[in-house]
Order: sequence, then structure tokens, then C-alpha cells
Amino acid sequence: MTTTGQSTTTPDPGRPGFLNRLLPVAGHQRRVAAANLVNSIGSGLYSVTSALYFTRIVGLSITQVAAGLSGGALLGLLAAAPMGYLADRLGARRVYVAAMGVAATAMVAFTMVRTFWQFLAVAFCSGLAMAAGQAAGPPIVRQYGGPDIVTFRAYLRSVVNLGYGIGALLSVVAVQGGSRHLYLGILLLNSFSYLACAVVMLSLPRRTVEVTRPAGGGWVALRDRPYAVVSLLSGMMALHMALLTFALPLWIIQHGHTPHWLASGAVALNTLIVVVLQVRVGRGVDTVPAAGRAMRTAGFLVLGGMAVLALLPALNAWLGAVAVAGGVLVYTLGELWQVAGTMELNYGLALPHLQGQYSGVFTLGQGAAYALSPAVLGAMCLQWGATGWLVMGVALAVLGALAPRVAVWAESTRPREATPGIEAEEPCQY
Repeated sequence: MTTTGQSTTTPDPGRPGFLNRLLPVAGHQRRVAAANLVNSIGSGLYSVTSALYFTRIVGLSITQVAAGLSGGALLGLLAAAPMGYLADRLGARRVYVAAMGVAATAMVAFTMVRTFWQFLAVAFCSGLAMAAGQAAGPPIVRQYGGPDIVTFRAYLRSVVNLGYGIGALLSVVAVQGGSRHLYLGILLLNSFSYLACAVVMLSLPRRTVEVTRPAGGGWVALRDRPYAVVSLLSGMMALHMALLTFALPLWIIQHGHTPHWLASGAVALNTLIVVVLQVRVGRGVDTVPAAGRAMRTAGFLVLGGMAVLALLPALNAWLGAVAVAGGVLVYTLGELWQVAGTMELNYGLALPHLQGQYSGVFTLGQGAAYALSPAVLGAMCLQWGATGWLVMGVALAVLGALAPRVAVWAESTRPREATPGIEAEEPCQY
């Protein structure tokens, strides 16, 4: 049961088992989860169709589209720490809602783009909005997540993956139809999803503020070297994150004898496993030492999955299909442990009242990894072949093996006493 002004993740025995595992009970957490679901459906729609829209409909070259999207992502990456600082100073919910408004406007502007420079300008605005939303997200989770924040983070991970998968499936209509009107509809639907997300977030109650100005200046997270080391290690371990969407499809097409549709099937299997198991895996990763051990487990599982996928060129169609399914299964289990560990390191090592700027710094490592992942995987796995898959997997396993000791060391440098202001949100009224 949920009382006024409170929220909890305690399962409701009156709801079906699947919903019990996937959704928190009604209250603040349910609203945050709903906002993330709507947002991720729109993101799934857009991510699958954006490159096709800008090349087929707008008429930009692949190089121009790549430059614009990469430039926007890079700008967002550089803005992550400042946006986190703003989330702490101005209020995480306010910054998040403003970011969704800018993102919605950018999607509408994309429908009117005709030249590369127009596209670049809008892409930069979109990148800044995404950076602000990502930086403000963790403080919102901390403030509205209830007593079991670890489980709630895992709920959100499942919900986001479910929404993204739904959006990706719906995007097939536009891809198959290929008309301008369908693509414009996708952009407008994504814009609507951002606005709907903002409206749901506005329905959350404002928090009473207790702002604590950090000693020695405002940029505490940037000077926290142990946290920077953990962020770098976590980012390096995330270099495999484009494996299912980039490396594996090309690996199947170029070197395998299996049906090409298995590339899409691999993503679907990954999404299903994440939706079903992320909460169960995440519940046990509730301390910094546990997060370090989770990263170690993740490294070995990712190595196992990549080793199985490396066998693909030597197998016939049937055995290749089994290898893809088995490799993706093991790899995804590693991804589950890695995400659980990464989230706990992000939250567990951050000063609670500065979660925004700490998350912004953490995003630097993760964002750089996502940006570099296709290039690294292309060089290692696609050019070196099976040997590259194994070398990459071993490197990730070694990094994972270092994580427990690095995590314990970083935790030993944290302040002994909690800093006031954990529940701080809005410094002034709207």
C-alpha cells in the first residue's frame, strides 16, 4: 500500500506476477517509471529511423548525418558535468522538464531541416537536451526512488528497455513504407513523447530545499580523483556496448552462414532478458563492494559470450544459430551485472547532495565509451576476426577483475559523515 507523500517498491500481491516484477506500486516511483517508458518508446522510434530520414528524405549524405549526430553527442558529452551542476543548483526535476521541452522542440525542428547547417544546429540543441536529461535523471531517482532505490533503478532499466523495444518495433512501419509523411510522423511522435514525459514529471511533488554549498568551490566531482578513476574504468568496460547493434550484425553478414534476420533476433533476445532479469540481478548489487564484484562477474560473462560468437565463421547455419543465441544469452547476463554494478558505483560513490554533478562526471566515461565503441569493435572484432573477439573479451575481463579492488579503494576515500541535503530538490517555486 502507498500512503500520501510516500512511495515504495514493495510488491503488491494483488497484481499479476509479471507486473509485480516489472513495475513499482502506485506513487512517485510509478510516475517516474511511466515517464521513462513514454520517453524510451519515442527514443526507440527515433533511433531506428533517424539516419534513414536524414539521408532518404532530407537528402543529406551519410557522412553529413554521421558528423551531425556525432557532433551533437560530443557536445552533450562535454556539457554533461555542467548540466549536472545545474541540476544540483536549480533542481533536478526542473532541469529535466526543461530538457524534455528543448528535446521536443528539436524533434519538431528536424521536420523543417533542409540543409546540413540547419541539421547541425538542431543536432547540437538535441545533444545538449539529452545531456541535461541524463545528468538530471539520477538525482530524480535518488529523490523519488523510495527506500529501496537499488530495486527501483533496476525497475527503470527494465522499463526503458521495454519501451525502447516497443519503439523499435513500431518504427518498422516507417522503414517499410519509406514515405516522407511516415518519417515526419515518427519525429512528431517522439516530440510528443518528450512532452508527455515532461508532463508526468511535473506531476511529481516539489521537494523542500536544503542547499549545501560544497567546500572549496562548486566543482567537487571534477576534483574527486578516485571517482574519476572509477568512472574511467566503468567507461572502458562499456566499450562493448555497440556489440549487438553494430559488430554482431556485420559479423553475421560478413562471416557467418546463418540467416541475416538473426541480427534483429539477437537484439530482441537481449531486450527480453533485460526486461525479465534486470530487477532480479540488480537487487543484490546494493553496496560499492558488491558493485565491484558485479563488474568482475560481468567481465568474465562478456568474455564467455564473445568467445562463443567468435566461433560463428566456423559453424554451419544451424550450429551458427545456436551459437548466436547462446552467445547473446551469456553476453546479456554479463551486461545485466555490468549495468547493476555501474549504477551502484555511480550512486554509491557520489555525495548525495551533489548527485547531479557526480552523474555528469560519470557520464563522461560512459558517453566516451558509447562514442568509441563502434570504432573499437570494428577494428578489433571485424578486422581481426575471431582473434579480435577473444582479445577484446580478455581485455574486458581483465578490467572487470580490477574493479573490486578499485571500488573498495574509492569507497575508502568517501567522507565519513553523510552530507545534508539528500532530499533537496527545488530551491524556489515555479
